[in-house]
Amino acid sequence: MFDKIQLVYTGTSNQRERFTLAHGSMKRVAYPATVFVLHHQIFGMILIDTGYSVGMKRESGKFVYMMYRQMIGSKVDTDVLLDKVRPKDIALIVLSHFHPDHIGGCSLFPKTPYISSRAIESLANRSTWSQLRKGYFAKLFSAVQVDSYIEDKPLIPLINSVVGMEYGYDILGDGSLIAFATPGHAQGHYSFIIKTLDGPICYAVDASWHTESMNDARHPSRIVSLFVDDYAAMIQSIDMLKDLSTAEPEIPIVFCHCVKSHEKLQAFFEKGRRTEYECFKNNYIP
Repeated sequence: MFDKIQLVYTGTSNQRERFTLAHGSMKRVAYPATVFVLHHQIFGMILIDTGYSVGMKRESGKFVYMMYRQMIGSKVDTDVLLDKVRPKDIALIVLSHFHPDHIGGCSLFPKTPYISSRAIESLANRSTWSQLRKGYFAKLFSAVQVDSYIEDKPLIPLINSVVGMEYGYDILGDGSLIAFATPGHAQGHYSFIIKTLDGPICYAVDASWHTESMNDARHPSRIVSLFVDDYAAMIQSIDMLKDLSTAEPEIPIVFCHCVKSHEKLQAFFEKGRRTEYECFKNNYIP
């Protein structure tokens, strides 16, 4: 069980809202690149992803980083995550998928055990150009290695009333952190049910960038088909999460880049008052 949750904004991706939300603005919006810091009563501190880092430009190469900034509009000013956690205190890092805003800080934690989807094997064997097309910058991941795979963890019952969520992978073996597949956005993309003292929460990472996309069927533009792994699968994952919100309305669904979902998560913990919760926005450029 987790008794403390922290959200840390490690920088922003600055993108036109209409690309990720139907009928959205054509202006660029700053979306936070978020790291979940989970404090387990027995296992200690666990990260879901590592966010952005200031070393990304150096590690990925000037040309690749410049290309990424042109497409995504990334902005990071400092390694804010290191202001909140010490690498030696992190017991495990769970990677939801392999896009730069989720693995950009991996070099900050070279000695920490990692767990991820087995999809990393397929990505690692692709050509450099194919890797870039999938949004995987291998050099950002070169300082670490995956110690175990999500798919090798035990399958346990999850949400029987939601098709696609009947079972999930028990990451820690105690049912407190359960991974379930939300394909489409990226190869090997996973979301998580996290058991806290105030009840379960769902961290759906990048399955959607907006709560409205899920609640109001304001799905991303088809132009994102150029960048995501499988557009049709992504829509199915968003619809599955909508089914979850209908079947289990008490479970807050949180997305990495959606500030509104972060505010709802804060309200959830303020109501329960058993789990310690903090959200650090000090590197978020509104």
